[in-house]
Amino acid sequence: MKIKLSVPCNWKQADGERPHVVKKFLYNYGENSAFSTLTITEMPEAPSNTEVDYMFTEKGLRELIAGMGTFLTGRKLKIDGQDCGEITLKMTRNHPIGTLYVYSLQYYFIYYNKIVVLGYAVSSPTDENSKKMFDSYKMLFRGLAGNTVIFTKWD
Repeated sequence: MKIKLSVPCNWKQADGERPHVVKKFLYNYGENSAFSTLTITEMPEAPSNTEVDYMFTEKGLRELIAGMGTFLTGRKLKIDGQDCGEITLKMTRNHPIGTLYVYSLQYYFIYYNKIVVLGYAVSSPTDENSKKMFDSYKMLFRGLAGNTVIFTKWD
């Protein structure tokens, strides 16, 4: 799969820490950070069109992130002409330095038998800071997702 992602020029690229996390892009300032990840997970088989349509309903999107955090919003849209689901969620992560509050905007789409997730998030040690940061970054995240090009789709 060949895909082009847009990221702000001052974000640093890093390899993913898990096999399905292909790339990670980070921007840290003090205790707060913004980041983007690209994950690709192979499924046993490609889902049917009916299954994909259900996956991108609000109920299906809620099921996709079950156990990951608190579902805030979900909707179906297109990225590079490809149907996808956009999910906004809130998570907390416990780290040795304390609890981090994470607000995330995630885009799920199906490419043959793979689930591809473009994830954009902010984190902060306080929920209030994290929410403010997310509100200020949300339009940037949507713009970055909208600039994604799936080259192999056009081959």
